[in-house]
Amino acid sequence: MNISKMQKPLILIVDDTLKNVQLLGTVLKKADYEISVATDGKRALELLETVSPDLILLDIMMPDIDGYEVCENIKQNSELRSIPIIFLTGKTDTEDIVKAFETGAADYVTKPFRTAELLVRVRLQLELKQARDNLRKSNSELERLNKDKDQFLSIVAHDLRSPFQGILGLTGLLKNEFDCLKYDERKSIIELIDSSVNGIYKLVENLLSWSLIESGKYKLIMNSLTVEEVVQNQLELFQIHAKDKLINLEIKVDNDLYIYSDEQAISTILRNLISNAIKFTPREGRISVSAKRIGKHVEFCVSDTGVGLEQEVIDKITGHEVETVKSKLGTDKEKGSGLGLVLCRELIHLLCGDLKVVVKHGKGTDFYFTIPDFASSESTKKNVD
Repeated sequence: MNISKMQKPLILIVDDTLKNVQLLGTVLKKADYEISVATDGKRALELLETVSPDLILLDIMMPDIDGYEVCENIKQNSELRSIPIIFLTGKTDTEDIVKAFETGAADYVTKPFRTAELLVRVRLQLELKQARDNLRKSNSELERLNKDKDQFLSIVAHDLRSPFQGILGLTGLLKNEFDCLKYDERKSIIELIDSSVNGIYKLVENLLSWSLIESGKYKLIMNSLTVEEVVQNQLELFQIHAKDKLINLEIKVDNDLYIYSDEQAISTILRNLISNAIKFTPREGRISVSAKRIGKHVEFCVSDTGVGLEQEVIDKITGHEVETVKSKLGTDKEKGSGLGLVLCRELIHLLCGDLKVVVKHGKGTDFYFTIPDFASSESTKKNVD
């Protein structure tokens, strides 16, 4: 591990003797370290409320609060205890050395110190701290990935089992009772199977997209897109479902509006938002999809006259935790996985965009998402490259 590749480590010197501070400061600065100084224990503890050093060089014999007490205070603080402390003192008795380690010291150097030895010990403690920090970060990331994996498997187990059980029941009925069923009954069963299969396909698509995003393998493919065409293609997918609920679908996009972006990502966002809007819009409602240019961005809006969202759901959608939204039945008892809206958020972030949800109490919900036009924005284009 190479400390020189890090930002300059900050070392806090705690010593009440000015000559010692000056000598240590000269040695450490020459070794390319940043330094901060406290001339007594009380000042050191006050300083640690605003400064987070990578290492502390601590004297023992100081007025008011000695080094042992300072060390104990630091190790009792959950935000500070990971900072390594090297006692640098003239006390050489075994009893003093043992007490230093018992209070939480990482190392012990006696005065007068040898410069080469001190620098080696300082470097070693900084490398160990960096290794521990990296390990904590890796463990945190591993916990997050495990949580996502468990959630992923939970969704697969719950939301795939139910529709498959329904399909198996319906196909079994067709197989065993085909000749006894009337034409309208067979047609109704086939329509139910078709609806279930489409729901499974949508869920699988969302799961695959989500897994690619979470693993960092989702690749953006940038092209010049006609926004009206992209929106129209997604609305056409829902014409039958909307017609069944007597919902009016509207498009409000200029035919000369273009954007340079990823068509699959934008289409997936629109598809999930439109599907969600239909699910929670009562019969004879209205859903409109609009888009307009705002500088170097294009703002999309999926607006409905549905039942609205609770604040808890909005917080999950617009937050940063990878957490599915607890799914509720739609106005016609439609089911969902709770994954679609979270996937929208992840894709919007991947496109360097912004998401906003506006609930019109008693009048529906507006989902706004703003996507940069990568052809006209060099700063966001770098994020894709």
